[in-house]
Amino acid sequence: ADKETQAGLYSHEPACPNAQFQGEFTPATLACPFWGSPPGATGSGYRNDSIIPSRGGDPWKTAETQESYVDREIFGGTLRVDAKLGSLDLVSITDYQTSDKFYIEGGDSSPDEGVFFFQGSDLDQLSQEIRLSASLGAHEVVGGVFWMDVDGDYTGKFADPFYGYDPDVAFSQSTKSYAVFIQDEWKLAERWKLIGGLRYWHDTREGAYFGSAPAVPGLTPAVTIIFNQNEIFPGGSSVTPGDAKTSFDDVTARLEIDYKPNDDLLWFLSFNRGSKSGGYTFSTGTPYDPNQAAFLEGISFDPEVLNAYETGIKASLGGNTTVNASVFYYDYKDYQAFAQVGVVQSVINLDAEVQGLEVELNSRPTNGLTLQVGASFLDTKVKDILLPDLATVVDHDLPQAPSFSGNALARYEFALGGGMASLQTDLQYSGDFCFTVLCAPVEEEKAYTVVNARIGYAPGDGRWELAGYVNNVFEEEYRVYAFDSSLFAGVVAGVYGKPRIYGLTATYRFGAAYN
Repeated sequence: ADKETQAGLYSHEPACPNAQFQGEFTPATLACPFWGSPPGATGSGYRNDSIIPSRGGDPWKTAETQESYVDREIFGGTLRVDAKLGSLDLVSITDYQTSDKFYIEGGDSSPDEGVFFFQGSDLDQLSQEIRLSASLGAHEVVGGVFWMDVDGDYTGKFADPFYGYDPDVAFSQSTKSYAVFIQDEWKLAERWKLIGGLRYWHDTREGAYFGSAPAVPGLTPAVTIIFNQNEIFPGGSSVTPGDAKTSFDDVTARLEIDYKPNDDLLWFLSFNRGSKSGGYTFSTGTPYDPNQAAFLEGISFDPEVLNAYETGIKASLGGNTTVNASVFYYDYKDYQAFAQVGVVQSVINLDAEVQGLEVELNSRPTNGLTLQVGASFLDTKVKDILLPDLATVVDHDLPQAPSFSGNALARYEFALGGGMASLQTDLQYSGDFCFTVLCAPVEEEKAYTVVNARIGYAPGDGRWELAGYVNNVFEEEYRVYAFDSSLFAGVVAGVYGKPRIYGLTATYRFGAAYN
């Protein structure tokens, strides 16, 4: 992808820090004391109500003049070998990938010298997996080993030139990982099955970071931050050069019992223990004095561990309707949460829990008619979150986890002119949620519903099909991404879902199957 162009990603939305240093939408008639900017403007002083969504402006228009593109080159190769070793089945997968990428964007949808971000990466990855499986009477057993080596060099900048903040960042990370695993599916009896598995993994990560930013006249002196196996700068933190190379390991597990009282019903009860490796937060921004030592303390983060408990059913009702339902409880230890703190990005470890219910129904009540309905109910909590004022501690929901969400689809197919016509509509509903665990007011998303529609026609042999569609029929305005940048530039970075889109598709299928 040679300079693949992107439109302005972010909506233009002024935001002002509140008493907890979290962003609130800036009213049109009020100035932001933190920035001293004119009423209703961003930190740089720019204002254009016609593209400010909270003031009725168009969220899909931009005044950004900074070029935005991605330049990417990827090469990869995979070798898979399947073989028989007596009664054993062998699978070997060797994979190699290398990539060079440069990404650049403007970040505040304004023509001013506002938010400016880029990141470059040079990455090499090699992995090898070997699996052996066998059917041993009532047992279906699979086991294997996995190994991976990843080396990456990166550059970045998260700058705001209008007040002189213009950091330069370079960092690298290498990861060596291996794992061994085994799983057995044991048919205990005619209607019972027990599934058990274990996996041990071990990661070694080595990182290095260099960040600098020039002095901001009248505000702060220049800053330099170094983190590697030879030097840590500045001093004053408990971080040492030895912390630049760290190992993590854990054991994950699966235990499930299935019961089928008849061919139309399955009950299951499961426990899964999963984990995610720890690592380093290498921010594309660097903090000024006196926050450098605290920044170094926050570079390392611990592994995340999840204990998940679930029970449910999968049932067939009358041959033309299926129902899947499950209830679950997730217990997170050291949940890895993304946080934007001032001018730097960070990953912090917090405890969290989730409990919920999910239901799916699929039915064909009459010939040609398909109905699908799904619903999810969640109760989530991330505990002891320290807000940016470094004094207020709160509990919040997990990011992007609405207490209720649902979806529905109706499709009707009928014979027409020797072929088949189809009419389809579907909708997705999301309750309100926050985009980060910090849950600033500007990161709260209200409930929304998106409706799509489609009409199609295909001849009897199905070789070709014509269809027309309308996505987001009622042009719902909703965000798919947002984070609070009020402390950084007096804005909130928000990305809106696509507006109403309509179009035509034509499909032609080649091959002997359609002769």
